[in-house]
Amino acid sequence: MGREHTVVLIVLAILGSSPFIAGLTAQDSRPPAQSGDAARGQTGKADSAPIAHMFFRDIASEVGVTTMPNSRTDRRYVLETMGGGGIALFDCDNDGKLDIAVVNDSTIEQYRKGGDLMITLYHQDGNSSAIHFTDITKASGLTTRGWGMAIAVGDYDNDGLPDLYVTGYGHNVLYHNLGNGKFENVTKKAGLERFAEGLSCTAGDYDNDGFTDLAVVLRDRILLLHNEKDGTFKDVTQQAGLATGKPTSKQVVAKLPGAPLVGPRVRLPRSPRSGGAYRPPARRGRRARV
Repeated sequence: MGREHTVVLIVLAILGSSPFIAGLTAQDSRPPAQSGDAARGQTGKADSAPIAHMFFRDIASEVGVTTMPNSRTDRRYVLETMGGGGIALFDCDNDGKLDIAVVNDSTIEQYRKGGDLMITLYHQDGNSSAIHFTDITKASGLTTRGWGMAIAVGDYDNDGLPDLYVTGYGHNVLYHNLGNGKFENVTKKAGLERFAEGLSCTAGDYDNDGFTDLAVVLRDRILLLHNEKDGTFKDVTQQAGLATGKPTSKQVVAKLPGAPLVGPRVRLPRSPRSGGAYRPPARRGRRARV
């Protein structure tokens, strides 16, 4: 297996699970000011050049994209602070237009009843002068409910159609693209039903065999799932050298790249299904320097 490709695939998955959001800023492209003789030697052309600015305007509701995350101020569980947060821009039916898949979170109350649709699919049916999207989620067969976390797009069976892998609290789901905007849940058929509670994921061919593989970030470890070329996936985490040892059932030892130990042990939050509210763990042990 190509270890360099594996590392790239895993890094992409980890970056997808980060809670930090990078802001978009327009920066002055002019060179920094100089002093002394170097400054006097400049012609002044840089100062006279126009400064380019980039502006964005929210047009979601205008074009039919109406999905809103669930947010509340009286959050009691760590799950509520994580929420859903992924989107995918891809051409679901190969009509030459980008469509949008939005990952949906849920609420504790709704999750106990089965959860919300894990993703919403918006099909682009407008044109360049009048952009518009239509919610085709249910008509597409994307009906699995739960608490969505992230999404990855890749053509795992090389039929020319982009497939979807959605991670979430409780379970993950693999959707096979049937064409014409239709999808089928093939999670069990692909051997992926035993992998659950993925925080983030990414798709890519880590070993250059021509088939799309999956990397999934769980709460306590990373999974590398190899495409077996027959519609199924195999867990090759240990063979790829990515296994870090099996943690205890309710404890995880946190580690950072380059740091031998970052204490303390972190007790995982209780499941909302058991009615237990999240309480921050007591600080014990030595903190790592970052």
